[in-house]
Amino acid sequence: MRIKRFARYVFSRPFREGGFLKSVFRFPLFVSQWRAFRKQSKMPVRFADWYPCLHDASETTPFDPHYFFQSAWAARKISKATPTRHVDIGSQIDLIAPLSAFVKIEFVDLRPLQVSLKGLTSTRGSILQLPYTNRSVKSLSCLHVVEHIGLGRYGDALNPDGTKEACHELQR
Repeated sequence: MRIKRFARYVFSRPFREGGFLKSVFRFPLFVSQWRAFRKQSKMPVRFADWYPCLHDASETTPFDPHYFFQSAWAARKISKATPTRHVDIGSQIDLIAPLSAFVKIEFVDLRPLQVSLKGLTSTRGSILQLPYTNRSVKSLSCLHVVEHIGLGRYGDALNPDGTKEACHELQR
């Protein structure tokens, strides 16, 4: 089982990320560079350490503009509002980590984040039953979450009205 999981990790991820045909053409270069690196290294370089990144050699740094600008927008809004506490419901952790440098962050998710970071607490909770009393949260974010509620994707129950119910709970 371990070998199967390793093979799936090594071979499927890079082929999904940059498109199958591009990956097929770039894979031989990766193997060639790995062999050259192995010859030059004074330390053992094992096949088990493979981590093919076939699409990183680019002219510019790639990014998803949608998430990049969304996080920048949210951070600016929260910074300008200067709350003493900010609650985030299931948004990207790449957003909440830097926010914790200047505001106390409470992160609520079905899958709590298990990390120790000053200014950040994580709580297991459902967007359909948030652990807060009515109108007690002054600063709240929930970016790209509600449209996934009820699909069962993150361990939540199937619920065709999940998005609607999540919006009502956030409004509460």
